[in-house]
Amino acid sequence: MNPLYLKNYYIDRIVPFFLFSLFFVLLLEWALKTTNLGYTFFDFLLFGKITNIIRPFIFLLFLTKLFIEKKYKFIVYCIFFFVFCTISHAHSKSWMLFDLFYLPFILLHFFSIDKIYFFLFYWLLCFFVVIASLDLMGWSFSSEIFKRNNIDSFVIRRSLGFSHPNAVGYFLMIISMIYYLKGNIVKKFDFVIFLSLSFFVFWVPNSWSSSIILFLLSCVSFVHRFYKSIYITFSSFKIVFTIILFALILWVSLIWIIAFFDLFRENISAISSTLWARFSLGEAGVNKFGIKFFGQLISFKPEDGGFPIDSTYFVMPIVDGLVPSLFFLCFFSFALARGIFDYKYKYVFVLLLCLLYGVSEGICGSLFVFLFLPTIDYLIKVIQEKIKDSNAY
Repeated sequence: MNPLYLKNYYIDRIVPFFLFSLFFVLLLEWALKTTNLGYTFFDFLLFGKITNIIRPFIFLLFLTKLFIEKKYKFIVYCIFFFVFCTISHAHSKSWMLFDLFYLPFILLHFFSIDKIYFFLFYWLLCFFVVIASLDLMGWSFSSEIFKRNNIDSFVIRRSLGFSHPNAVGYFLMIISMIYYLKGNIVKKFDFVIFLSLSFFVFWVPNSWSSSIILFLLSCVSFVHRFYKSIYITFSSFKIVFTIILFALILWVSLIWIIAFFDLFRENISAISSTLWARFSLGEAGVNKFGIKFFGQLISFKPEDGGFPIDSTYFVMPIVDGLVPSLFFLCFFSFALARGIFDYKYKYVFVLLLCLLYGVSEGICGSLFVFLFLPTIDYLIKVIQEKIKDSNAY
């Protein structure tokens, strides 16, 4: 058989098939972690250990493709970043760097960004429908009742088969963001869908953070529908990037200053006592666990002396460490600047909403694998152009 045919068949068929299958298993792990089902047989099946092996295997599949294509210099850079991800994981047991940056980078070498959006949207939607349907049919994985206490009453919060009511809002918010990003055109009544989901998340699981983000997404989609032809032109990408990076540093600094100096405590507590609890628990987490360069393995369980830390701006430096957190912040700034510079306002709006959501909840979880797809896709095209130019000489 023709060796060239075998080479192309391996790169175009076999590697993508295995890569897609492994990505499916990773998604299943990430999704199961948000349900009570994940905690009942998750450890029993050693699913976590299996998925830890999957990531290096995905990397090896990618390396074989690069070796076959003889991109040796590029291989060195890829190995370097994988080592960086592995060092971070060795300290914190977190795959944040790999799942949010490296995995999309690998996937985009085999699949188009539209196909990844399409798969993520329908996979997550089907998973949500299955878990919620099982709960509605009485096959719930937990009998725990969640309540939100008000001044003179309480509200029952439905978890719909998920581990916590906030996980319902979290799931629907991610599905909505992917739906918003995957289409080039904002459909006529998209804002109605997002607004309906916002009210659903507020009344059923009573998840305020996700409900607010979905409401803002409905407003953004409404405005984008009627004012999509507005373009703001900038002459220098470096200036835009520097301004955004400086603004993000100020944003994170302000959150830390509020938490550590009790600024606006009465005002924030009046709006939401839960939001202020995020700040105070974040401060307590920093004081108790400290911040390491490459993160640390800690337990949030009360029986282990821990406590929940939800805000991205505290949990990321505590768990993932200072270096990965700075990398995330710089890349987030680059993604925002690139989105503005390329007129990808839908993407910019989603990033800003994630930035806001991160005040009270986490945006560094693996299900946010979609977050940097457009930016990474742009970087891949730049790299491919440079490789093509270097091969021309």
